[in-house]
Amino acid sequence: MNESGNFALIASQMDKMLEHPIEPQYVPYPLRVSGKVIKQISTGIYRSPGNSIKELISNSFDADATHVYVITRKPSFDSFRIYDDGDGISANEFTATMQRIGASVKIPEERTRKGRPIIGRIGIGLLAVGHISKRFTFVSGKEGDAKGFEAKVDMTPMFEVETEARPLEELTAGSIQLRMYSKPVEQHYTSIIVKDVSDSWKAQLQSDFEDSYFRKPDTMDYETFVKQVQKDQSRVSQLAGYDQFLWELGLLSPVRYLDDGPVKGVYDNTILELKKRMESYNLNLYVDNIEVRKPILFPLEEDELQLDGGYGVYPLRIEKKKENAEVKALGYVYHQAVRILPPELRGILPRIQNVGIGLPIENRFRILTENTVIAWQIAGELYVEEGLDAALNIDRSSFFEADPSFILLQEELEKTFKEGRIIKEIRERQEKRRKTRKIEDFTSTEDLLKELAFAAGIHDPVIKRESSFNPKVLELDPKSGIITVYNVAIRKAYEKMLLGVILCYQLSRYAKNPDAMFYQRLNELILKL
Repeated sequence: MNESGNFALIASQMDKMLEHPIEPQYVPYPLRVSGKVIKQISTGIYRSPGNSIKELISNSFDADATHVYVITRKPSFDSFRIYDDGDGISANEFTATMQRIGASVKIPEERTRKGRPIIGRIGIGLLAVGHISKRFTFVSGKEGDAKGFEAKVDMTPMFEVETEARPLEELTAGSIQLRMYSKPVEQHYTSIIVKDVSDSWKAQLQSDFEDSYFRKPDTMDYETFVKQVQKDQSRVSQLAGYDQFLWELGLLSPVRYLDDGPVKGVYDNTILELKKRMESYNLNLYVDNIEVRKPILFPLEEDELQLDGGYGVYPLRIEKKKENAEVKALGYVYHQAVRILPPELRGILPRIQNVGIGLPIENRFRILTENTVIAWQIAGELYVEEGLDAALNIDRSSFFEADPSFILLQEELEKTFKEGRIIKEIRERQEKRRKTRKIEDFTSTEDLLKELAFAAGIHDPVIKRESSFNPKVLELDPKSGIITVYNVAIRKAYEKMLLGVILCYQLSRYAKNPDAMFYQRLNELILKL
């Protein structure tokens, strides 16, 4: 049975249990949220489906879940459901949490029962459901309990109240209707069910779905999807909405890397440590039967880069204290001699407790450099272990940049980059690539012209390069077989095509049927290009 079948069975069993509550009547509870949180939530802090659902995945991570299933009901996207096999939560814990969302409640433990670092608080994470719908059902049960609970949550008032900051006690931002049901004591889980999704949620996921890599069921796995996005040189922001959702969710969530990710053929100790860490957490995320992982896989197969010169990895270990600031982080910088694709990966992605914060291209952790080309060729990740929790804004997608620890980390990151060997080796790699490509470009253009001439009956063609300018660009002497190429002010990427077309014309001039011959040679050129 595939993962979709597993979830269908679980959902069916849960629905049957909910049909037999211990008491038929729901018990009402208020939903209270601090004014500061409401002010940000009501203005839409979760800007994308991926960023909002990552909060629910984080809750599952904190609950020590091994499997998380997300069902979007594509392509209609008219409902939503998420299920995890984590520890669950009791009714008393849930109602207490939902009456103090945004309050300063100290987390008693820094790690879960399985040793995972705790990401955040369940209340703030649940508010992300508001991106999908203002009403949802929350179902949970703990191992060892003979009872689970079902809570119908209505957050409609939260989006209608004034956004000024008011005391927690004054802000009832919604309502909860809760009832208990019987369940097997060995079961533990949490599920969120949305039957009436918002128009904006549907519109985002339905956007250009006819162009989605996943428009046909079970025809694309996640790794193939990641490679195809790179091969097509696509911007993630230009993908179908559903594809953007899957890519961003994988990037930001605390899931495994792809088997060869993040950098193929590199066995750097830092990267191996990070891969081992994510493997040890053993969080398996499935969206509509697609296993989602981190979409970081360098270099592209099409780039034909060699490890000894085309790309490199540099470990980052930062541990620094000042009077009012402290930071500890582990990560890596990846550089390749061609631009990073997709461009959303350019820069350094900060992770707090293993969760990505924003996109690399959006945040201030782009490695500072005066050279724009270098900025396009750099990617990386920085797992911040201590120091930035207080700087993290409530949307968990950005930082309060005046925070002393944030400033300290930026300073240390820039110092490591500019004063160490990184920038020196990057410039050496760029220069080596430039020289190699210059030779390769000349050779490949020369070979192309020789092949075209040989196919036209010139058995021993000779290519001559002239540095002088000539408006003819290229001249052919059919008797001697000499093809003279003059200097032309055109980008190397277009030179081969231009010279090829001109040579096709020159070769065709001496044929009995010049037009037919020209199109024949042009067709040969296109096939070779």
